[in-house]
Amino acid sequence: MSRSERAAGAAPIWGGGAAALCAVILVAGVAASRDEATTRALEVEIIEGQATATESPSAGSVSIASASASPSTSASGPPSKPLMPAGNRAPVNLLGAGRTVAELRVISKDFPRDPEVLLAILRAHKGSGAPMTKEIFGDAQRVLELDATLATHADVLAALDASASVKHVGDGKAVSDGALQILSTASKSPGFDLLLRIASGTSPARQRALELTKDPQVQANASKASLVLVQLRDASPCGRAAHLEAAAADADARALPLLTPMMAKKGCGFLSLSDCYSCMGTRAELTKAINEITKRK
Repeated sequence: MSRSERAAGAAPIWGGGAAALCAVILVAGVAASRDEATTRALEVEIIEGQATATESPSAGSVSIASASASPSTSASGPPSKPLMPAGNRAPVNLLGAGRTVAELRVISKDFPRDPEVLLAILRAHKGSGAPMTKEIFGDAQRVLELDATLATHADVLAALDASASVKHVGDGKAVSDGALQILSTASKSPGFDLLLRIASGTSPARQRALELTKDPQVQANASKASLVLVQLRDASPCGRAAHLEAAAADADARALPLLTPMMAKKGCGFLSLSDCYSCMGTRAELTKAINEITKRK
């Protein structure tokens, strides 16, 4: 074999293996002189660039390389080069809507103090339609450990809502009670509103949520509209007359189902011809309250 033939035969080896070898050397060099976050960002960038030339992971395994390169987990094609924010923040493009919970858990190992990764896990779990688990509730708790201000974040509230409503089997009651505790304290007004909704539902947490909405300390987190709703809910139909002025000033659409039925002047007594709510008199105050609430809808 001539020298030119040997050279031609060697070319594919250089094109496939040497590029990967150079990538490893480059990462090793950067690792020696840069912080971990910068090195990780470079690894991700190289993985994305080399993904089409590397072998697929073994069955059952999940890796950042496969998560970054797989078309099935990308919402809008191959991800762009990652941006590395300061600190221990995950590159934004690693947290796309197409990621699965399993893939995001791999990423969370590299960025254990980034609440955005955990929020992405909560979103992915909700989007999957899978039932709530103790582990996902733990993710919501971890978010709040990292950043307590996220107690009113939509993804956290959704996870807490689902956690509070789980069946009381196995760890279910502990998860439910833990979620209700957060909703009644750290989650402030949005948490109180979820307690009201749970209290009017049919989940095993209904009774406990109802008790919490009657607790003055928990009510301190409620909005004016929610407080009026509780007052109307807990009063007898005729007793609601005492809260009509507050309802006209502060109530929202949630109060209407408690007020509008009392506009009827028939339905009781012989042949249902009598007024069930004669205590409301001419309905002037009731009408005013309903009209004011309707204007705010």
